[in-house]
Amino acid sequence: MVCFTAAFLAIHCGSSVGDHVTYDWRVTNLTASYDGVSIRSIGINGKTSDQSVLDVELGQEVEVRATIELDEPTCLHLHGLKQLGTQEMDGTSELTQCHIDPNGAALYRFTPDKAGTFRWHSHYIAQYAYGLRGPLVAHAPPSEQQDWEKDIDEEFIIQMADLYHRPPQPVRMWDNILINNRGRYHCTAAIHHNFTECTDDQPLSQFHFKAGSKYLLRLINMAALSPIQFSIDDHEFQGSPNTGKQGGKQDQFGSFWMRATGLLIHGLPWSRGTPAVAGEGYNYEGLAIVAYETGGAEEPTSEQQVNMTTVNEFDFTPLVPVVLPSAPSDHTVLQLKMQDGLGYFSIDEGDFNHFTLPDNPPLYSIAAGLKTEDLLPAVHSDGNGWCLDAGYVTLRFNADNPGVWIMHCHIDWHLLAGLAMVFVEGEEQLQQKGGNAFSSGMLLISVCGYKHVTNSTSNSTMT
Repeated sequence: MVCFTAAFLAIHCGSSVGDHVTYDWRVTNLTASYDGVSIRSIGINGKTSDQSVLDVELGQEVEVRATIELDEPTCLHLHGLKQLGTQEMDGTSELTQCHIDPNGAALYRFTPDKAGTFRWHSHYIAQYAYGLRGPLVAHAPPSEQQDWEKDIDEEFIIQMADLYHRPPQPVRMWDNILINNRGRYHCTAAIHHNFTECTDDQPLSQFHFKAGSKYLLRLINMAALSPIQFSIDDHEFQGSPNTGKQGGKQDQFGSFWMRATGLLIHGLPWSRGTPAVAGEGYNYEGLAIVAYETGGAEEPTSEQQVNMTTVNEFDFTPLVPVVLPSAPSDHTVLQLKMQDGLGYFSIDEGDFNHFTLPDNPPLYSIAAGLKTEDLLPAVHSDGNGWCLDAGYVTLRFNADNPGVWIMHCHIDWHLLAGLAMVFVEGEEQLQQKGGNAFSSGMLLISVCGYKHVTNSTSNSTMT
């Protein structure tokens, strides 16, 4: 049995009965020392959140009962799940739910719609960057697994994240990179920053491999800012799900560095931070240990490979044929920018608008028949040519999931600055469903305090 020595596989703490699994969580403040520097963080049931893994199987109904023991509100978002038919469980503060007040509680109930590696995290202010986040893994049942999955001997979840020692400031550099919430920091720099508690020899996460075995590494970048490059010295990887090829078995001995390297603009790694730019003590690389012995791992002496092969993604052959959808029925041009520390969106060359959260979650107000205020109309171009002054991307999606969905930058500091907008999808279908479709849910009654929803387009109320 392959194991973490970082006590990571203490999957926390779900009770499963057939097709139903329940997690009881207390969201708490705690003092943590992820990299040797003692900081205030947020965890689950008195432990760091990386240990709170939502580990489920397709077809299971999952309940997460969250009791808030913080001194500030929060909410929990299930990142990567479509929430088809359970829009109110998306966990987006002030949009699909009211925030959960201190000493409050909420029940999230959902069924995963696809297998894969996802994550859950807070969707309230900067709590995501300060620890309130963890893995969500949905497994396909054995009968639906692909051939490459059946050939895996063991799998690991590897969480990579940037760490901030001080309270949030828009937009700031990270202090360290962690692998499964462990890293090391220079204590001389900690003293310079007035941190009185620091440990130079902080233990790193360790992974014990067996020579000749095949492993699935579920990589999750949970950083608030940094793109991350992942590698293990003297090891090669194969993306079995994408290529359809069998991954090679490793015949290695000894110990090796696992590296998570934080990248800066244009995808280029910083070799070193400087006090003038990133602050003294800045660490661009997180480390963990891969060992092939059954006992404790010694510090590796391996070196990072500098030779790499660049692949052309367009040469890949999908396992499932891609069928292009029909021509889109609507085109919308979004322009976004950062200005004076705030994020702004412009729709179809209209005025720039700073994102502000509504007073009441629009998912409920729209479903109850209230008029959708502040929805920006399409102001199409008059046909004159114009040039883009920055990079752009074209996105296309099928509007098949009625709800209120936030589109935002996932650099957390940009989101805090307002770089977000809201899609109202299927307004008529939501109103046909009616506000009472949500009024029986725990999120609406106990969290928002609504006890009655009246469905009428002319006189809609929430009380």
